[in-house]
Amino acid sequence: MSHMSDTFQQYLMYLIGARGLTNSEVYKRAIIDKRLFAKIKGNPQYHPDKATAMRLCVGAMLSLDETIDLLARAGYALSPCDKRDIIFFIILHPLYLIFRGAVYDANPKVLATNPRNSYAVFRNA
Repeated sequence: MSHMSDTFQQYLMYLIGARGLTNSEVYKRAIIDKRLFAKIKGNPQYHPDKATAMRLCVGAMLSLDETIDLLARAGYALSPCDKRDIIFFIILHPLYLIFRGAVYDANPKVLATNPRNSYAVFRNA
């Protein structure tokens, strides 16, 4: 609740600090130029493009909930219609998809929708 009004930049910096990560660890993992990261860090009102925001989520090793929250602060959402978003989701949660597939294969009635359908992956996440 204490970070409800944080901007994208403020919340990103909070998450990085909470994880004990260094800025260089994050921008290297995110494959973002040091100058761009410095620009983001120095401007609380900075608005990244969606690809940059998604790379920063991976670089900061965010959970799916944190990722959704951080992307929303930049005005973005994960879409089941966008192949890039589906691939991004799989990178973040490969074990989740394997588990859902195994449950579906064992008993399809346990899940209302086929887990291999990209919409079901986001809707039931």
